[in-house]
Amino acid sequence: HRDNKGEVVKIEGYPVLEFVGIFRPSFNEWAIPGGRCKPNERVFETIKREFSEEALANLSRPASEQASISEMLAEHFKLGITVYKGYVDDPRNTDNAWIETIAVNYHDSTGKSFSKFPLQSRAGTESGQVGVQWIPIDHNSTCLQITSGLLRKCVITETRIIQLRSRRGKILKYG
Repeated sequence: HRDNKGEVVKIEGYPVLEFVGIFRPSFNEWAIPGGRCKPNERVFETIKREFSEEALANLSRPASEQASISEMLAEHFKLGITVYKGYVDDPRNTDNAWIETIAVNYHDSTGKSFSKFPLQSRAGTESGQVGVQWIPIDHNSTCLQITSGLLRKCVITETRIIQLRSRRGKILKYG
């Protein structure tokens, strides 16, 4: 999170982290973009496709703009850290079927990478809610339980990276 001057906002010496939130009207809460893999689709292709569809409304844009966004996604989604892989507690789970997920943290330490993405809600957002936006990660965020747990893992990962950087006195190649 950056202030009006472009400086990183910090609380207790740590930067305020944000995530791209997608409003889920059926739950009346925020979630991270995501969805199901298509047959024969690689997980990391699904991540880019779902982000493009849910956070950028890429399918409703002209073909030239879609191509430009696809190029940006290919560049910016190269580096990521898998923070969780496995079962998630979800209200759609049953005794015979359950949801498993892979959560990947993409961090933009310069503030110049992900800020280029033109966030836009998909058509059909209900009740005038903003359907997609940057949301600071804090204790006041009202997110789906799944999202809160995954965000907690991202914060732990980021905190460890910051601590390693300060101990080693050099910048680790990341984001």
